[in-house]
Amino acid sequence: MRAIAGTYRSPLVSNTFLLNSQYTLWEILRSISTLQLLFCVILTLVVIYTLFSATVIVVRLRSVARQPQIADASSLQRSMAALHARSSNLSQLVGFTFYLFGFVFFLTLPFAFMTLGDRKVPGWTSIFQNLGFNFAFSAHVFFVFLVLHPIQWFVSARLRASALRLKT
Repeated sequence: MRAIAGTYRSPLVSNTFLLNSQYTLWEILRSISTLQLLFCVILTLVVIYTLFSATVIVVRLRSVARQPQIADASSLQRSMAALHARSSNLSQLVGFTFYLFGFVFFLTLPFAFMTLGDRKVPGWTSIFQNLGFNFAFSAHVFFVFLVLHPIQWFVSARLRASALRLKT
């Protein structure tokens, strides 16, 4: 493909990376280390807990908001405090999982540079393939965090709005 007369423009690396079938989720899961696989299990549990907790918080928030204004003010404050505490714990759990991912990523990254000497492929090819799997794994994990953050943000915003509404 010609960009300017006399020059050729190569395709973007990201297009090549995304269209390469060796970086599918199942191939990545087969190629990652045991520590990374353990992190995937932990991340799956965190996602399930986050979705469950967010649902519980929103449902309880609706039931608190529907209570008549005659209800005991201290009971409403305790309910809102419990929901805020649960939301805060959820935020701390997602933050901890994010830092755990960084630790696991940097702990396992040097293993991408370890190759066996008796292979028929050059060592640099094996290194780039290992790095590719590590980066593809990281991209998937960051996507999960990118989905978890708006859920957490939505729940927190609903809590703040309900707290302001109940104070007035």
